[in-house]
Amino acid sequence: MLAFEEMMPVIRHPRFGFPMRSIVPIIAAVGVLVSFDPRAITAQRYPGSAPSRGPGWLPRTSDLSAAAYKVTKAELTAVLDRLTEIERLFVQVDELARPVGFEIEPKFYGFGPMESVLSYGYFAMFYVPSKKIAGEGSDCISVRVNHLPVLGINGMAGYRDDRGEFVFEDPRGDPIPGATHVWGHVSPTERSSVDVMFTSGNVSPLEPVTRERFQRAKVAFFEAFRSSVPRETPYDRWMAEAPRRKADREGLRATLPPAQAAALLKTLEDAERDATASLKAADAADRAENARLIEVYTRPVERARAQLAAMGPADRVAPAWIERRAEPPGVNPFPGDLAPLVTPETPLAARVVVPRLEMYQGQRSRLNPRVIQVQLIISCQAPAVQRAMFQAYHKLDWAALARLVEAR
Repeated sequence: MLAFEEMMPVIRHPRFGFPMRSIVPIIAAVGVLVSFDPRAITAQRYPGSAPSRGPGWLPRTSDLSAAAYKVTKAELTAVLDRLTEIERLFVQVDELARPVGFEIEPKFYGFGPMESVLSYGYFAMFYVPSKKIAGEGSDCISVRVNHLPVLGINGMAGYRDDRGEFVFEDPRGDPIPGATHVWGHVSPTERSSVDVMFTSGNVSPLEPVTRERFQRAKVAFFEAFRSSVPRETPYDRWMAEAPRRKADREGLRATLPPAQAAALLKTLEDAERDATASLKAADAADRAENARLIEVYTRPVERARAQLAAMGPADRVAPAWIERRAEPPGVNPFPGDLAPLVTPETPLAARVVVPRLEMYQGQRSRLNPRVIQVQLIISCQAPAVQRAMFQAYHKLDWAALARLVEAR
């Protein structure tokens, strides 16, 4: 039997770059998940571009294309003021105001993709010791305004319902006054990261997923795998199309001189016989492979359905927690199960959530900052950057950032 590990592609940690297994396999046929990456857009002289603010700082770039999203002059001015204030708060930290041993390249970006609110952000790349020498930098600071939540080691592609894609939370961090959520910790010496989320009215944009809801999504996930396995073989399809091919050949007879038509038809009929014989010889193996794949995906469907049927009323409405590893050794009661449900007390347990899209809809003004998420990421092991980011976490005026989310 095909091990479930073989179905899971090796991906790389989006923050630190080391390889790891996805928590669930990705169904390529379902589609490609496209994420907005401000770095991928060629820098242009859009509003917000600015010269270097001093030693250690590169010129600020911007891709705030107001025309693409019909952003008014007043809206653009408000966005620029907000992003400038965000940058000012970071520059108040001495270790960032005067970088030593690295360079900072800031960027303003936006807008979209939602129509009901304007989403935009501030982004800073760090280069050690300089961009000219390093070439490639690390995305150490990002502040996203009105973006869907960015969290979790990786998403759970394929696990979803009509409310959206499920994700799971990172470990909780130390509380910060005014913050709705804090995930992770910043280390002065190791690779690390922290996400801090501020929300309007301190209302979370994340909806807990119940155990019943998660299990139903798991059933649908594996049903999609099983349904994608063809029930017919290449030989079946070839033979079903034989009458059409024969009609096409006969049609050629009327369009060519008799001798030429006879020669061409003989070539085509010989090819037809060879292909038929080849596909017929492989038919038994193809049919066996289809049956094997159906069995591979039937087992998790049946297991997930059995687990769902065994849930009691209280269990069904309880929040869903999963293990961050696909196969927790000594803990997983369902060998081969992907994302087994566990209790909150289980080591490495993570809560399953889905974004509350209504947080971003029905606003009186597109400018209303509903969610501000700050990420401080130390993805390199340069001591100068680690020290600066550690100090930024402790010295940043978090209260001022919290006030921005209530600004109008």
